[in-house]
Amino acid sequence: MDEMLDASAWISALLAEASSEGQRRAVLLCGSRQWGMHLAHEAIRLLPGETHTFISDREPPWEGSQTLAHHHARSILGSESDCVVLDCHARFDPDVIGAATGTIRGGGLLILLLPPWEDRDAWCKNYASRLAVEGFPETLVTHHFIDWFRRAIDGLKGIAVYGEGQGEPTYYPPVSRPQRDPVYDHPSARTPDQAEAVALIQ
Repeated sequence: MDEMLDASAWISALLAEASSEGQRRAVLLCGSRQWGMHLAHEAIRLLPGETHTFISDREPPWEGSQTLAHHHARSILGSESDCVVLDCHARFDPDVIGAATGTIRGGGLLILLLPPWEDRDAWCKNYASRLAVEGFPETLVTHHFIDWFRRAIDGLKGIAVYGEGQGEPTYYPPVSRPQRDPVYDHPSARTPDQAEAVALIQ
């Protein structure tokens, strides 16, 4: 219960920051699937928006969310969502992550449910079929990808990484965007030249 209360606090702060900046945020929940599902459900409860997408090859989803299997995930391209929860415990597909990220509105959240970093066997099993070179067995896929992935996200701004049993998430906030000039407080323009361009096409 204490962990859930702590998670609610930092998730709320993350969502408030995303909303004020009009930017997206990502949360990587590294631990057991059940633990990650509980925290993802809490994040959706805290979201002000109502459009949620759950991508998983396993049950159960939760009520009120659009649910898709991984092989149907690209069908969401062109749509928008306040939150996408991507269950990577059964399958880890970089293309699906890219498709999911592109649908999230400003102020929204991408949540990845991932195995613990230390469980390399689980990681290899999840992404072997996606990364194996054609003509070669999946057993040749090793842990090098997980090592690269972890290095790639380390220090990235706007991404919170939270492990099961970890006290606080690792998070580097992005640089805040400059405030609008009150003279040009237009919903589609931040500078005089942008305001003029918008006026010409309206």
